[in-house]
Amino acid sequence: MIPLDDDQAPHAVSVYQFITNMHVAGFVKEYDAGYPNLSRAQVLSFLKEVESHSNELSQSESDILNKLKKTWGKGMITDTHYAQLIGIGEPWITPWYKRFAEIVSPEKEKIAYFFENPYINVHVEFLGGYVEAFRLLPSFGESGRIIEGGLRLRDESASRNELVPQYNFIQGHTRVHVSPTEDMDISLQLAHEPIKLGFGESSSLIFSNETPAFDFVRLDFKYGVFSFAGIYASGVGPFSLDRTKNFSKYYAVHFVRVAFPKLFSLRVWDIVSYGDRIELAYFNPLIMFKFIEEALQDRDNPLFGFDVQFTFIDNLAINFTMLLDDISANTTGYGNKYAFQANILWYKAFGISNFSLAFEYTHIRPFVYSHWNPLSSYNHYGTSIGHKAGPNSQNFYLGFKYYPTHWLNINFSTALTRSGENRDETGTFIKDVGRNPLLHPTGLGSLTEAPFLDGIRLDSYTFTVGIKIEPLRNYIISLNYEHTLKKWLNTETIHSEGWGYMQLTIEY
Repeated sequence: MIPLDDDQAPHAVSVYQFITNMHVAGFVKEYDAGYPNLSRAQVLSFLKEVESHSNELSQSESDILNKLKKTWGKGMITDTHYAQLIGIGEPWITPWYKRFAEIVSPEKEKIAYFFENPYINVHVEFLGGYVEAFRLLPSFGESGRIIEGGLRLRDESASRNELVPQYNFIQGHTRVHVSPTEDMDISLQLAHEPIKLGFGESSSLIFSNETPAFDFVRLDFKYGVFSFAGIYASGVGPFSLDRTKNFSKYYAVHFVRVAFPKLFSLRVWDIVSYGDRIELAYFNPLIMFKFIEEALQDRDNPLFGFDVQFTFIDNLAINFTMLLDDISANTTGYGNKYAFQANILWYKAFGISNFSLAFEYTHIRPFVYSHWNPLSSYNHYGTSIGHKAGPNSQNFYLGFKYYPTHWLNINFSTALTRSGENRDETGTFIKDVGRNPLLHPTGLGSLTEAPFLDGIRLDSYTFTVGIKIEPLRNYIISLNYEHTLKKWLNTETIHSEGWGYMQLTIEY
């Protein structure tokens, strides 16, 4: 799959950002931004759709399209488009230093080594990154750095079947894809990768892609306007030095979706989180997990929900997501655990080409994602799988992305998170108001009330601005600044902090 994280993208404008914008603009008919993880073949199909509207594209959009076609297009790897680190034609004879001007060419895509014929193609890529972080406010002080490197190997078979192992640092997958008819696609994937599910601009309610990678098996079926997906994933709980307390966790996800291009799409999904055993019943794709969970003695943590996207207005996408963890007749009770999110994505906002603007509101009730049994709480490696704002909070988000050229990407976002905390500003525990998804309440018989935003009130403001520059192809410089301000309303205590980040990414 194409890396989900923009930091792993080989260009200033990621392929996901571009395809999402083209879908909102109406140039891509059927793209599910709430369930990305695209293969190279899928990316190429979407790029061909965009190309059919070439006379309607801005100069920047045309440049990005041509660049992405050369990056992901099968059969595009030639000495005209690519600079190969290990040589072309005679890879082990031609020294790299004799082709230095070609290797650092601002126009050619960089690759370590490739081999292609009508039946198979193999790509080998080297990746390197350097990140420098330093505190600017309230005073210049702490700093840190990360140096990383890795190898990505991609191998694809020919014809209508697709077999794609890919290794990105410690991530990889094998995917088999068949198309029995023109309108039908079936694929099976075995992977160790992040998972993203949901339309969130700031963060998704369902799978937010902000946790370590999962091991999972994924089945996808699409026929016409109808699609089905099943994901069966494994992870681990929070780490403990006492190895007897460490445990494995499992997640099963099903959803069905209907999509009518340039009108709307509707997805209904259910999830179950459980631990320390493999439950074969959850592999059944034809029954809701809640019914299975009840039959298995009510030990696990099922969630249910839906999302809908409206795209009937060109350059505008309206998304709504509803998550139901538990529902109770007591509207302020512990058992009434739900969350919802609404956002609007406006491409070419105010008539500005290549400019996208997003508004979003997220509302998460107390104790959402948590469970009385730690084995079944909704987390991986001790990190919540859901929205980063966490339970017992509401989040307001505004952000924009602008790429005036194919080598420059500018982004800005601001967010306000209002929350009810378990602890005060000194870290002293006051009471459990359902803020920590890893804190599992006990004595539930006496815990009948859980008012929204109860506890120590905290308002957190975040301002982020970033610039990504690609002066040479596959050489990316990122400059970011993030400022956070936290205000505890009970004592009027304010904490403010600003951090700067510089990142250099090189991919061959």
